[in-house]
Amino acid sequence: MNFLRILITGFILLVSSIFLAVAMGAFFAPGEVMQYLSLQPVSDSAFNSIRSYYGGLNLAFAGFLFYAGFRMQKTALGFISLYTIGFLIGRVYSFFAEGVASAFVIRWTVVETILFVISFLLIRALLKTPEQAGTSKIEVQSQA
Repeated sequence: MNFLRILITGFILLVSSIFLAVAMGAFFAPGEVMQYLSLQPVSDSAFNSIRSYYGGLNLAFAGFLFYAGFRMQKTALGFISLYTIGFLIGRVYSFFAEGVASAFVIRWTVVETILFVISFLLIRALLKTPEQAGTSKIEVQSQA
């Protein structure tokens, strides 16, 4: 396994662990998640939503990224890029609409920006590797 592949696998596993940490926090301490967002729990439905969106969804993403880190690296990097750019679009819009948010939201904005940039750069590097170029040429030739 070359250095780029090791770097990519490590990055994807790091992001998977971030998703897992968010999921576990949401499952076992949804009230704390709401406090970080300056929300007051008003019903059991609020806890249910925190557990499902921040817990269940992030747990599924963590599992997918763990698997994809070894088997589908381009797909995993594309997923990370799309996920983080989606969050960033929403956050930037919100900053214009409501103003700058709490320090907690600012920290996550920075993390999401860093993850987006790294995943985007790693996809580009992966697509430029000679083995990727050779693979696509072989596939095209074998189909002819």
